[in-house]
Amino acid sequence: MTSSCSASLIQLNERETTLRGSDCSAQPRALQGCLSSYSRLLAAQGATGKLAADRDVLKCRTRALGEDLCNVARPYLAAVSTDKGKTSGTWHRYFAELNQRETSDKDCARFDQYNKLGWKPYVFRWTEKDGYEALHHRMAFFADPDYARWAPAIERTDYGPPDRTVAVTIGLNATRHALTTAGRLAGKLSKTGKPAEFPAGSRFYQGGSLQMAAYLRALYLSAGRFPPDFPLILEFGAGSAELVPVTRSLGFSGAFVVYDLPPMLLMQRYVQRYSGYSAHLVGPDIPPELLNVSRRHARAKGTGLVKEAAGAPDASAAASARPRLLRGHTTLVSSLHRTADGSEYLPLVLAGSGAELSSSLFYAAYSLTEAPPNVRDALRPTMRRFGTILVTFSDLIQGFNNDKWIASWVRDDLLSSHYVCSWKVPHREPDFGVGRVRSAYFVIATLREGGKPITCREDVGCTAKSKHKRVPMTC
Repeated sequence: MTSSCSASLIQLNERETTLRGSDCSAQPRALQGCLSSYSRLLAAQGATGKLAADRDVLKCRTRALGEDLCNVARPYLAAVSTDKGKTSGTWHRYFAELNQRETSDKDCARFDQYNKLGWKPYVFRWTEKDGYEALHHRMAFFADPDYARWAPAIERTDYGPPDRTVAVTIGLNATRHALTTAGRLAGKLSKTGKPAEFPAGSRFYQGGSLQMAAYLRALYLSAGRFPPDFPLILEFGAGSAELVPVTRSLGFSGAFVVYDLPPMLLMQRYVQRYSGYSAHLVGPDIPPELLNVSRRHARAKGTGLVKEAAGAPDASAAASARPRLLRGHTTLVSSLHRTADGSEYLPLVLAGSGAELSSSLFYAAYSLTEAPPNVRDALRPTMRRFGTILVTFSDLIQGFNNDKWIASWVRDDLLSSHYVCSWKVPHREPDFGVGRVRSAYFVIATLREGGKPITCREDVGCTAKSKHKRVPMTC
């Protein structure tokens, strides 16, 4: 039934199906054109949650998204046998449940109610609480004279399902704002001498965005790196993939790559498309063979990208099929799927992005050290190629001694080529599963060549006392 569908919705729903057709997948140029036109249609439509006022129109969109999810998920998940050995026992159970949801017509049709129905993993509920850590993140942002830089990333967005709890709330009126550092500075800088009223009234924050922005702020203040500086961001284990809207709202326009297990990628694809972000699976949406077209190239000065150049030497691992193919999109890469000749997808995607990894960001918030050591070790040659690395980790989780592994990784892979600093993540929430506040740490690394040393700054929690005692570092 399409009577409740607008012409623009019909066009968008049909485009999502034709993206996987032969007209789009024949060659890189055709695929690039299809992805670009789809991205424009999606941006024009906006987040699906905004359609909630008209139930029939909302169903038009969620019905199409649900059907697409099941149609893609069945062959995609059937192509790999198991994730055993690639994740912990707890996550294996989560993935088994998610696998069933993504292949059931009934559950695909109501996938927009993921959060409301309490399905696992709890990718939104984990951070949707106005607790100790969120309070201190807010305080740090309010005290920052550069608050306006971060406001687009932390103030309420339309990312995720409409039933998502957005309870991280603060009422901050102009009088109270005048007493903050940011308010006093604004008063001094304003022509009238009066405190600025921003941010007056109530502000609503999404906990996941608040945490991720706080971690990016730590990177910015300690290492001077900001999302628009990167041609590519690779996130290992993305959860709800909320880092995508956070970085996009801060001006990042490059290629965003998520490396995760298949059931999570399908969920992330649904949530991002639901929320108005262009996200595509390598395999069903982006044929891997289109990323493996060797072309001659040279660096485009100042961009961190490669461009074609006649007479340039043959491309190596940095060869690009079409440098703009993945820019502005989220590319979802399975850690389990392989090409016909047994090759992994990730190297093809990184090459096909056209981005120099020495100018790019590797990001993993707790996810890297939740993976078994053999999975982490397999990724080490890739991680060391990145110019900027931001990892947060808990000292002990799932029975793994992460302090020991992180120290070995930094010492053997990073210390000779990168500046490194590691310190305790401040104001962590108590972990009731272990009955204590689980220690968590930053590891921030930047390439030495052409870079500057990382600064240990108290305003992001780094002091001589909070530095990690076992991880070798340069700060």
